Amino acid sequence: MSAEKRKKCMILFTVIVSIVSLAEGLSGGIFSNYFKDVFAVTAQQRGFLETPRESGGILCVVLFALLGFLGDASLGILAQLLMSIGLLVMAFLQPQYGVMILFLFTYSMGQHLFMPVNDSISLSLAQNGKNGGSLGHFKRYSSLFSMIAGAIVFVTFRLGWFSFNAPVIIPFVIALCLNLTAAVLLVVLKREMPKKKVKNSRFVVRKAYIPYYLTTFAFGCQKRIRIVFGPWIIIELLAKGADTIALLVIATKFLSSFVAPRFGRFVDRKGIRISLRVEAAYMAVVFVLQGILAGGLYSGNFVGSGWFWVACVGYMLTGLTDQFQTVHSVLLKELAGGHSEDISVSLSMGVSVDHVMAIVVSPILGLVWTKIDPAWVFYIAAASVLMQVAIAQRLKKPETAN
Repeated sequence: MSAEKRKKCMILFTVIVSIVSLAEGLSGGIFSNYFKDVFAVTAQQRGFLETPRESGGILCVVLFALLGFLGDASLGILAQLLMSIGLLVMAFLQPQYGVMILFLFTYSMGQHLFMPVNDSISLSLAQNGKNGGSLGHFKRYSSLFSMIAGAIVFVTFRLGWFSFNAPVIIPFVIALCLNLTAAVLLVVLKREMPKKKVKNSRFVVRKAYIPYYLTTFAFGCQKRIRIVFGPWIIIELLAKGADTIALLVIATKFLSSFVAPRFGRFVDRKGIRISLRVEAAYMAVVFVLQGILAGGLYSGNFVGSGWFWVACVGYMLTGLTDQFQTVHSVLLKELAGGHSEDISVSLSMGVSVDHVMAIVVSPILGLVWTKIDPAWVFYIAAASVLMQVAIAQRLKKPETAN
């Protein structure tokens, strides 16, 4: 690809990533409050809701195996259409709980299908030796527009312009329009990117990729903290609403917009071994601290407004763990070596492995929260980082694999 063509595709895909992030902030980003306000779910029910929500991630690799020959851009278009269908029902039809779960699954299928597409296109547009930098560039704009979405949610819910009890859920309608816009732009991107023969659209389970699969398996447990139980400290234990979560999303995404490109360059400079160790250390410390906080709030030992601000800091630090997906995608590209055709479907396999773990562990952690102590949810997640440590120890120097 020529430098001029690469630059044009980079700009176009940056716009697409930004629009998709804005849409997700106005839909998936406020699902926890949607579940709470519309269906009055408990912490245990919230854990079980992860099963239909994350099932789309498990089936992601099946879609790639069946439709991978279409290419990344076409699969991205399909992803946007699936999300649009899910939002159409939830926004306009006020579905019953069971119907909502069905279209939550549809939305989830599209959301998770776009994850490997996003990283695969990002890596394909990267210059040699700048894989982490390319991922960090796109994650920066993703974070910025998630921050804008958070600002919109905060202002509109605080002023009463948006409400989950309205006949039409306006933020979902806006997100629907944005997803359709992204689909159109992906059609344009498909025409701009060089035509590439897809040699492999089947399941890829190479022995060399086992470190990547194991990393995503552990990350599936750890993501439950960022997506479900970290926010649940604010929503359940501190009884705060969508406007509070929106403010925290704004702050977290603002930090992420600075961290993402810098961390991407760090991965390029220091390599995967060191990056995995940094990931493990960061997550262990943050999750243990979150566990202490959750346990103290649950038992009533931590009272007073000061603990709310501690919880806010904990939420933001937990949110930054999303940046470690850069490490995993670069790890796969290095392990793939000359098999570049494996990257898309292997990323989708990683998403599926991640979400198998999510479906297994989310209901269990929901029960732990309800029946034992919220603190143990975070301690279990902290223990899972031993997987990243073990993988870092076993990687060869330099970080390549045959």
